[in-house]
Amino acid sequence: DSLLRKLKGKPKSQLAAASVLVSRNLRDCLAEIKDYLSKDPCPEAAALLIEGLAEQEISDEFTLIKNGVEYTFWSDDIIPVHKSEGFLKAQSYLKDWLENDHPDFYEMARTLLIHEVYVFLPLSYDVDEAEDLALAMLKQVSDMMDEGEIYQKVSKQLAYVKTLH
Repeated sequence: DSLLRKLKGKPKSQLAAASVLVSRNLRDCLAEIKDYLSKDPCPEAAALLIEGLAEQEISDEFTLIKNGVEYTFWSDDIIPVHKSEGFLKAQSYLKDWLENDHPDFYEMARTLLIHEVYVFLPLSYDVDEAEDLALAMLKQVSDMMDEGEIYQKVSKQLAYVKTLH
């Protein structure tokens, strides 16, 4: 299949192939997916496939080589991103902090958050990591857009609230 050949191509081809493959029955190409994940693939393409394996509830063991680190996981143990409590809580923080007064920052920080959570697969963020994760995304956007002003403002508000508890 040409899609499986594209998984061996450049990152852009890998991503395109993965985005189409996840709409198919991944059980039909498990051997190829296992081989692909074991060869330090494009992180975004690998994340799409891992999410697809989790969504399709495929119960099988996989090994992912990512930046030279080996991760072994069972795909049915992976929490899909849209169900991840850490992701949902971090997104909620960003919404609370930014949506009304800075909707442009909210959209950019949310986009960064989604990317971060996907490329973190097969690992996931816990709910107790959500505030730090949301702050890290806000810091990236704020550093790019307003020299860190909104990040500093939100950080000060959070520090003040914590002194009250």
